[in-house]
Formats: sequence, structure tokens, C-alpha cells
Amino acid sequence: MLSSMVMWEHKAQAGAEIKLEAVEGFSARGMTRLYGRGDHFGRRTFNLDLWKTRDGRVFSRFWSHSNEVDGESWAVIGGHTGGKDDQQVPQLLRDRYEAWTRSNI
Repeated sequence: MLSSMVMWEHKAQAGAEIKLEAVEGFSARGMTRLYGRGDHFGRRTFNLDLWKTRDGRVFSRFWSHSNEVDGESWAVIGGHTGGKDDQQVPQLLRDRYEAWTRSNI
């Protein structure tokens, strides 16, 4: 099993099962940013942002300034966000972010 490349300050909070649904054409306009991070691997930086809509829906965007990296956006369905900083990022989303990062290095 591969060891984790992305280090998290806190463990993900346990809670209800969540699902991720891919989102095309994501825009964070009108949303509140809950959390953001950047991970540096060589000359590339990979970013994860977590956003919340006024009605409580949660979305995430993976992005990089590199032209060679395609971003991804996800709707986080079920569960809840809460806790300190990276505790708001559910384990399923953490795993997806790491897989995206690995595929773009």
C-alpha cells in the first residue's frame, strides 16, 4: 500500500457516510470559503478549497496554476462539515484529492 503524500494536521471527523458528485463548470460566486490548502511537489502546487453555499451545500475544488493539470470540482453530499481547519475535509474527499495529486505529478 502506498503511504500518504499529503499530510493533514487533524484526523477527519467521523460521521455519516458521504458521497462525492462531480461538478462541471464550478463557480464559487456567493459561497463562503471554509478551508483552503496548497501542497508543493517540486515546481507544482496543488490546491484544495472547500466552499459552502448559503443553503448549506458543500463543494470542493482541486486546482493548480499549471497548464498541464486539469482541475476537478466535487459536491459533497451527506455528512456535515465542522471542526478545526482540515477536520472539515471528509476522508473520502481527502482520498480523492490525494489520488488527483498523484495522477498529476
